[in-house]
Amino acid sequence: MNYEHYITQKLSRVPATGIPHGAYMPDHGMFEHQRALVAWACKRGRAAIFADTGLGKSRMQLAWAEAVRLHTGRPVLILPRWPWPRRRRSRAPR
Repeated sequence: MNYEHYITQKLSRVPATGIPHGAYMPDHGMFEHQRALVAWACKRGRAAIFADTGLGKSRMQLAWAEAVRLHTGRPVLILPRWPWPRRRRSRAPR
């Protein structure tokens, strides 16, 4: 079995569960790569966008959230990975 066949076999096991093709896709002045990634994530349903620094992840996240809100009629809550900054505990000198 080669790698390409292995990946194809894995992808066929996970059906797309997202927004049907052709549903409203917000633009928000996004670049082509951003629109393509948001459309893919919406269509896929259970997806993650791992984009490099400076590629507009925040804009893609907001466009995805708006597409989901318009499709479901319910708001989307987006939280950062760590909502609160970690604080270093200062040790008192002994």
